[in-house]
Amino acid sequence: MPSAESIDRYRSRQASLEGKLDAALTRHFNGLDLSDPAAAKRDLMRFIPQLVKRFGPVSAQLAVEWYQELMAASGDAGTFTPTPARSSLSAADMAASVESASGGLFDGDPSRVLGYLATYTGLWVQQQGRDTIRKNADREGVMWARVPRGAITCAWCLVLASRGADYVSENSARLASDGEPYHPKCDCQPVRIASKEDYPKGYLPDDWLDMYMEARKASGSGDIRDIASHMREMYPDILTDGVHAH
Repeated sequence: MPSAESIDRYRSRQASLEGKLDAALTRHFNGLDLSDPAAAKRDLMRFIPQLVKRFGPVSAQLAVEWYQELMAASGDAGTFTPTPARSSLSAADMAASVESASGGLFDGDPSRVLGYLATYTGLWVQQQGRDTIRKNADREGVMWARVPRGAITCAWCLVLASRGADYVSENSARLASDGEPYHPKCDCQPVRIASKEDYPKGYLPDDWLDMYMEARKASGSGDIRDIASHMREMYPDILTDGVHAH
């Protein structure tokens, strides 16, 4: 069984990597000549893909090592060899995001540019690790589940986590409200699940599914945005984005 402690240790390793990523980005950004925004933008268009290419494979390797730990914990060590996933991010999507972020270089708000780039480079790097877990579980023929950190998470993640370990397609546990695989600063991780009895302690997909079904009934529709909106109002104390009635 994947323990909560094991999942937290893995999250800490990935968080440490993201901290190093942020530091490298900040150092480079602070060295830019912001008096020439066009030149700074061209520099970032070159640098950001290089940064993601440097850190993404490290995230994937951390995921491989953790996957091996999970296999050993379930008694399956040596029966399958996990491999790191390649980045699923297209160069065009990355370029479009950097292009969009660079507007602050021209309107005198460079801190906004740095904040945006730090958020999204972190998301892109972490995605390579998440893809590694998911793709190896698919290859091995075992289940996997999207596991939030602790009992309190956002409505979108709770909706997706309520599916439990029954994901059968690439997108079913990945897509958030805006179509991104995981939203920025998301604390969810895909976790290898060897059997239905292998859920980590504190992972309550049955309870979450009941909440989802009640919110779906209240919404009167199958639209995930509407359902999540009702969840925020119905369960405000267990959601990070819960809405309390005034």
